[in-house]
Amino acid sequence: MNRPVGGGENMKILLLNPYFSFDHTAYVFYRATIPYQLLYLSSYLKKHGIESKIYELGVFDEKDCIKSEDRIRCGISDYAINAILEKEQPDIVGISTSYTVFHQDYIDIIKLVNKLNPFIRIIVGGNHASVFPELMLEAGADQVVVGEGEEAFLDIVRGNRESIVHKEFIQNLDDIPFPDYGSIDLKQYIDVGNPFTMRSPSIGIITSRGCPHNCIYCTANGVWQRKWRARSPENVIAEIKWLNETYGIGEFHILDDNVSVNRVRLMKICDLIIEENLDIKWATPNGIAHWTLDYKLLNRMKEAGCYRITLGIESGDRETRKFIGKPHSLAQAEWIITWANRIGMWTMATNIIGFPYETREQISTTIQFAKDCGVDFATFFLLLPHPSSEVFKYFVKEGLFKSEDAMSALNEGGCATLYFTKTQLNEFRVRAYKEFVGHKFKRYLLHPSILLRKIRNWEDLLYVIRVIKLGFGIKSRTGKAIKTSKDLIFARRQYV
Repeated sequence: MNRPVGGGENMKILLLNPYFSFDHTAYVFYRATIPYQLLYLSSYLKKHGIESKIYELGVFDEKDCIKSEDRIRCGISDYAINAILEKEQPDIVGISTSYTVFHQDYIDIIKLVNKLNPFIRIIVGGNHASVFPELMLEAGADQVVVGEGEEAFLDIVRGNRESIVHKEFIQNLDDIPFPDYGSIDLKQYIDVGNPFTMRSPSIGIITSRGCPHNCIYCTANGVWQRKWRARSPENVIAEIKWLNETYGIGEFHILDDNVSVNRVRLMKICDLIIEENLDIKWATPNGIAHWTLDYKLLNRMKEAGCYRITLGIESGDRETRKFIGKPHSLAQAEWIITWANRIGMWTMATNIIGFPYETREQISTTIQFAKDCGVDFATFFLLLPHPSSEVFKYFVKEGLFKSEDAMSALNEGGCATLYFTKTQLNEFRVRAYKEFVGHKFKRYLLHPSILLRKIRNWEDLLYVIRVIKLGFGIKSRTGKAIKTSKDLIFARRQYV
């Protein structure tokens, strides 16, 4: 097939942020989120004199979802996508693929583009494509970017015709321009009024790439190969200032896989926020490694505007933690939580249920630790063993599923373990939420000082009131089926 090649400056490039669809029985509304991968790609192409356009295929309001006989699409129609392609007449279409559970959606978009115009060159990249490049080619993509996207995509636009393109990592991340926020209507994404944020509008920011640790459930190695690279503190602060001044962003969520690998660097970022007198709030929703924290760093983070930290505890059972690659002291995690609470931070722990050899007692220990460790919030996720993770081989070894069945297992919401069915595992999860919420309400009622020490000013007071209201709403729903987008899409650390 005679697809266009070369002449990047003269080619028309569209970058698509895909929609996501669900079976009726598993449906949750998934609102369109900022396509950071595409924004970085766009800015990098511009740096090299190449223009591109970004189109959002998702939707921002649940009423705009499309219902068919068997699925619900959180996105625009095929007709609307065709209209975009007809209008733009692109030479190249780039599709970002982040989550394996939406594999079929990526295939459907590829087929749609090919059907409309078989001469459009289709390039796919992202976490999912990096792990399953052959499947993307079989689906009709012309080329797949494996790993970091900027240099590889630029190479393709300049004429590389290889089916699978992989380039060396960019060593100095400061060489990559800030995300091209001007290429999207940013207000659509950030003006959500998230009740869990302290300030609005809020936005995510990525200050480093990758993680050097070896947690067996993690899929970051599928793209980043257990390597960690970071932007300089000065570069990070420059972006924060620019977003604050240009878009009025008051709160930042650090989306790194592991922001605190280099404590000196994180301390410097905090120092610069303080020195620049930046009036911002920030949090670490993707998690921060508790064993990298100490009193001094926590104090500086708090002074620099950090009001909430999420700790990746994952299991409260010591044997399970050794198995999953987290042999770090739970006692250390507890005193980090205690100190963070004492200085007025909000604390959260993430937990995973469903490791292959996990017993009832070990799951119960995890639930109990979440209740006892002192965190304000806790989440409990079911493990989805992705083929790019180390834990995957244990499920195959034990005959829990075959390698070739991995895609269907993920799309069906996970996998049974040696001791429990998927239904039983979900019952554990519902129990975990019910017990945790009940425990926290009792603690707050008996010891209101736990909440009072969070209050240092009027903003803190208003946030506490908001959290209490949210808590009552959550408690009223506890015990029912828990279905949120984060239950299905728990960051890149869990699966892609």
